Amino acid sequence: MGLAVNYMSQSNPNINKDADGRETISGFINDDPGLGLFIPVLRKNGQDVLYRTAEGKAKFVKSFVLDHQMNPDVRSNIAVGDIDLKSLPEEMTPVGLTNNRTIARIFRDKGVENVRVYEVRGVSHMGGETLPTGRNKDVQILRSRR
Repeated sequence: MGLAVNYMSQSNPNINKDADGRETISGFINDDPGLGLFIPVLRKNGQDVLYRTAEGKAKFVKSFVLDHQMNPDVRSNIAVGDIDLKSLPEEMTPVGLTNNRTIARIFRDKGVENVRVYEVRGVSHMGGETLPTGRNKDVQILRSRR
């Protein structure tokens, strides 16, 4: 949601404002945002216009992006509800981790400075429910106590 709100704020400057015009959200912690589907590119007349001005970059709410190397999030045309791989934008691939790396590179190349992207090795979204002992080789699932 954080990246989506940030992108939408470029065309709707009030999306992150309260009734008094104050900023509602001052920062986001994005955990594998959109599985790599929120590429920071907006094309108008063939040109990428997203975050090309100092004003546009200033609207970007501070964001911390955490990507997981172990996410098996390869898209296909097989699963119901998945995206059509034939219609992906040129910057996007069917692999979420690759897209997340592309997102980081695009932010860097555009000079968006109030976003940090971190990639964590050996971590996914899975809770270990498929691991009877909570372990798989060097991967150990730590369960919280309630």
